[in-house]
Amino acid sequence: MTVPPYIFASLVTVFSGWAADRYKQRMLSVLLPNLLAMIGFIIIIVSVRYKELPGVTLFGIFFAIGGLYPISPAVTAWTALNLAGSMKRSVGIGAMIAFSQLGGIVGSNIYISSQSPRYPVGFGISITMLGLFGIIWPACYYFILRRINAKRARTPVEEVKEKYTDQELAEIGDESPLFRYST
Repeated sequence: MTVPPYIFASLVTVFSGWAADRYKQRMLSVLLPNLLAMIGFIIIIVSVRYKELPGVTLFGIFFAIGGLYPISPAVTAWTALNLAGSMKRSVGIGAMIAFSQLGGIVGSNIYISSQSPRYPVGFGISITMLGLFGIIWPACYYFILRRINAKRARTPVEEVKEKYTDQELAEIGDESPLFRYST
């Protein structure tokens, strides 16, 4: 029964990417899978106490895996869209991917075998991180980017064109008053 949750995760990943492009909404493609994973972890924590309900635990595993796997492509796409200039984008994506690998290092050390099968420390840390970095951070980032975009939209294009040449605008990348962040 290891394959079906991953098939579900691949479907959620494809749908998440499609919906983000269709609705021009990157924040939800990050936040909603994190919420799905968090719900999955909560279901697993509760259901492992009831050995006669393995289907409920499997359902939680579907949610957890289905929520975790779409996160990396969604965050990578959102990062790439909000960094202008090839150098800044390359470094930003590389740093983001390197930072995301810390999850594997931490994850392999927080599930302590003596706490099996409930793993309160492991699940507690996982749920906390999903809440902080998967739900609160994307929502805050979304509102910050919307505020910056609204401020830039108030500046007339003609005023920007008078102040900067096309070359200067290209060089300042996402700091350009004409650049709009993807939300």
